[in-house]
Amino acid sequence: MKILFVTCRLPYPPLKGDQLRAFHQLRLLSRGHDVDLVCLAIDPPQVDQIAELKRFVRRLEVVPLHRWSIVRNAVLSVPSRLPVQVGIFQSRDLNDTITRLMRENKYDIAHVQLARMYDTLSRIRGLPLICDFVDALSENMKRRANSDRPPLNWMARIESRRMSELETDIVKRCAATVIVSERDAEAIRAEPRPVVIPNGVDLEKFPYRPSVGRTGVVFSGNLGYFPNSDAAMHLIRDVMPLVWRKEPGLAVVLAGANPPRSLWRVASGRPVQITGFVPDMGSVIAAAAVTAIPLRAGSGLQNKVLEAMASGVPIICYPRAVEGIPNFVPDIHGIVVRTPQEMAEKILSVLRVREEAERLARAGRDLVERLYGWEASVGMLENLYVRVCERLR
Repeated sequence: MKILFVTCRLPYPPLKGDQLRAFHQLRLLSRGHDVDLVCLAIDPPQVDQIAELKRFVRRLEVVPLHRWSIVRNAVLSVPSRLPVQVGIFQSRDLNDTITRLMRENKYDIAHVQLARMYDTLSRIRGLPLICDFVDALSENMKRRANSDRPPLNWMARIESRRMSELETDIVKRCAATVIVSERDAEAIRAEPRPVVIPNGVDLEKFPYRPSVGRTGVVFSGNLGYFPNSDAAMHLIRDVMPLVWRKEPGLAVVLAGANPPRSLWRVASGRPVQITGFVPDMGSVIAAAAVTAIPLRAGSGLQNKVLEAMASGVPIICYPRAVEGIPNFVPDIHGIVVRTPQEMAEKILSVLRVREEAERLARAGRDLVERLYGWEASVGMLENLYVRVCERLR
């Protein structure tokens, strides 16, 4: 099968959830299909980025997205009915590139990632079209509106309403749509409902490791993303002070790219290490005794949960962190709490009762091995491609 695959940014390195999903899809689709990748890039790609992606794609087209055009498009989106995060990714050069490739190649299907690429998606004609929402951005912005402060919460509420309308239109335009979880599928109020294809985890990069020598608490994820920075801030400002009363000096590691300055300020003077980008997240997670995920915003399936379970590190989290994982059973695969006080108590309990930690770690790893490998996820995507092509033949 010949696949035209379109993303709003380079999928490598896979620092964000959409990049991680696209990277593994490309990696595994390339084993049996010819894939041409077209993506936007704000910064010129590095040689190693291009080399890594060319291992998996037949053709790679990187289209520059200039910062001045992002600002211009964002401003123009405000008085329109277009979500700002859709407007900023409008690119005539990208659309022209896709038109040229479609003229030069006989593709079987087009795969466009994220509703943010609506402008490009809406211009693809004469080809079976799949949109991978990844998660429900309308729900994501709705939750941000409930968590953020004015005026950002007002802006998020408007963005959520606009994105909801646009998601409905995308479902109508596409042969099929895809999303990571049932909860996110329910948030997109359109028929036919998006097909749920969960994320996976690379079990080789996140191997199960012995608990001997582990210490401290870890939170991982792209810290430049509001739901993650909010959770990290909440952890060190509201949860860990309760833990430090009983365990002074217990180390906390906040691992992830693009930490905001506000996080550095709150961490200053406390036993908190902010790593920034790390090339081997598996080793950082596996060094901790507990993964704490007090997620209050966001949507989708949380890769940080799958990665911690794969690594054999017990999880203590708020409900939002695992709502995209229907097979997750509280107190079997991890501990779900609802308040900072409960989280602090459970962190201390797991640190002190190693038998409980081992039980949670083993159950979490077993769940990931059974249901959340990338091979199974991409296999579901391939089956969807085949069904769509046969239906439209």
